Amino acid sequence: MPNAKLTAVITALMLIAGSSGANAAYSLQQLQVIEQLILAKDCGALLRYLQSNPGIMSGSDPLAQELRSFSEGVTGGIIECLSAQPDAGVVNLVPDPTPIY
Repeated sequence: MPNAKLTAVITALMLIAGSSGANAAYSLQQLQVIEQLILAKDCGALLRYLQSNPGIMSGSDPLAQELRSFSEGVTGGIIECLSAQPDAGVVNLVPDPTPIY
């Protein structure tokens, strides 16, 4: 089952982002993929997903800023996260419609 705190944080960020003017372009499905990658602690896949979906990081809302900071930290060598390689190719993740328990 997904972490309740993480789900609450993502939901709160979505609500906050809904009230600001320069939001990133992300869908609920994309947020679910990001959540799954974070819960799986798969930093390499998260980086590749963000790079293949740059609109997720394009806004000035808190979530977009944090995702951009993560991406820049990994690609710049500041964050060592499971030996993530920024040139690993495009990843198109589609979440499984069945719940993960």
